[in-house]
Amino acid sequence: MTISARWTMLPALGVAALLATAGPSWSQSPTRPGASAEKVGGLIDRMPLTEVAPSIRATGATPFRIRYTSVSAWNGAPITVSASAFLPAGPPPQGGWTVVAIGHGTTGILPECAPSLSPDLSGIAPLVAQFLAQGFAVTMADYEGLGEPGVHAYLNAEAAGRNIIDSVRALRQLRPGAVSNRWLAVGGSQGGGAVWGANEVAAAYAPDLNLLGVFAFAPAARFTDYVDIAAVGKLNPDQTAAYVWMLMSLSRGRPDFDLGPYRRGSVARNWTKLSYCTGPHAGERLEALKQITPDELKPASLAARRQMKAIMAGLALPKRRAAAPMLVLYGGRDSFLDPAWTAQAVRQACHLGSKVQGILQPEKEHGNLDLTPSVEWLAHRLAGEPVSNSCG
Repeated sequence: MTISARWTMLPALGVAALLATAGPSWSQSPTRPGASAEKVGGLIDRMPLTEVAPSIRATGATPFRIRYTSVSAWNGAPITVSASAFLPAGPPPQGGWTVVAIGHGTTGILPECAPSLSPDLSGIAPLVAQFLAQGFAVTMADYEGLGEPGVHAYLNAEAAGRNIIDSVRALRQLRPGAVSNRWLAVGGSQGGGAVWGANEVAAAYAPDLNLLGVFAFAPAARFTDYVDIAAVGKLNPDQTAAYVWMLMSLSRGRPDFDLGPYRRGSVARNWTKLSYCTGPHAGERLEALKQITPDELKPASLAARRQMKAIMAGLALPKRRAAAPMLVLYGGRDSFLDPAWTAQAVRQACHLGSKVQGILQPEKEHGNLDLTPSVEWLAHRLAGEPVSNSCG
């Protein structure tokens, strides 16, 4: 099993992509596997996907939408999470298919925003197809609150990381014995933070799985300064869109969080419209975003500013030593995430003892990174070769 050089560019996975897509169809009712779903990663049910992107169908893979158990970001309670899951064509190799778990970028914060509800997986189908064609089993978690009832914990990387890990466990139950416990994680933007978060919790949360390596591009690892930028009225349009969804997520998931000091004017009037992600109302969100003025998102007081900064700092990465080697790729012209923030996260990861290689592409933006370096890097992780890192 190899990583081929055909993989040269992933789709853009940032919050600017507002995708109007139809839902998938299934040929039969959900089927329940024999495995227990009472523990994290337990497979609850699976539904064969009959409407999938041509690129995936061409691989001959077997596609599913699965539901499985995970842990809530808000209270630690058991929750149901959905994912897209794929078994490649042909018989499994000795030891089973290696898994690639994909962390998707921002698609929205409502249940209907889940990639698994889109035939093209919110634009990520070509990437999935490339991995399937190379003989990997693939899973892509929707994250808590996307695809299933609940509140999406937007940019909570550790929580999304646990959802990703549990999707790997559930995938392995689709055909017991055919899927290895060896896995790679690949993600961009919000998904870059999610796979980074998975790497940090993997040692304690998933000793049953063997994480070989993590590739995070344009990762949402550090964004603590968003509130300071909002306070001086300097959020750019991309950051404004992301910040609004941060506020929405917090207000829905934390009853003690008071939105009053953080929004006013058109933001408050258009609050419902600003939550849309897909379907006929997606255009209303774009229009509502255009109406926002800098003053409408300024924290009303220093105390409010400090509160939001503390919340964001609590979500920032890194927090602990990562379990597996990690490649972090980021652009010098990223309009969502200042490259200095990502560089700082890489330095701190080094300080914590992680094996991480950070690559800055000075002329690249959030969604147009040249991902070619990841091809060889991932191949080396599969082969168990020594790791190059930026930690000196």
